[in-house]
Amino acid sequence: MTHWEDAFNKYTTKLQPTKEDKANLPISITEWFIAHDQGDRVRFARLHNECIWNVDPNRPWIYLQNNERVEKDTLC
Repeated sequence: MTHWEDAFNKYTTKLQPTKEDKANLPISITEWFIAHDQGDRVRFARLHNECIWNVDPNRPWIYLQNNERVEKDTLC
């Protein structure tokens, strides 16, 4: 199972996206969901077969597998 599938299955309750959520998604992202994790509203997205996440629009997207930053070039 991929990290994306693991995350998608782990968070069974998906939240309704806000305008901020939608505005924070890179244009290349087509699969995503919002969930609460440890008190935060977290945006999870599929980037190829990887899962990336973001909490704050002013902070970078992070790979779920290793917590490394996703480079902007990769998101485009």
